[in-house]
Amino acid sequence: MLKTATIKISTFILRRYHFSGALFHKLVSKFNLGALYRATGSAAQKRISHVLRQYFGIPLLKPNHMKGEIERLERELRALSTHVAPTIAERLNRFHIYVVNYWMNFMGPVNISVAGALHKTNNVIER
Repeated sequence: MLKTATIKISTFILRRYHFSGALFHKLVSKFNLGALYRATGSAAQKRISHVLRQYFGIPLLKPNHMKGEIERLERELRALSTHVAPTIAERLNRFHIYVVNYWMNFMGPVNISVAGALHKTNNVIER
């Protein structure tokens, strides 16, 4: 019995960790948005940084709320993309498409959600 509970807890933690780790790796390496993620420049750059950080909180939502939140983030990114260079706007769009295609469509909200789990991580975003 104890072994089963440990496996379930570990699965929730690994889902959340894998999502955040993979997302950050893609954000920095593939989409080259690391500087924007850590932005301290203009108000628009800070707002984009805030929106990018909100993607990391997606697993904390219930699966049935994720689609609406992803759509809201897309609208915000599209509106903010007008304040940056077209190449950066394109990278932001491709990042969003990656999240939707891989995490929402392929992996599925049920597989990444840790909503209701007793043990998640002690990530600062959960506080």
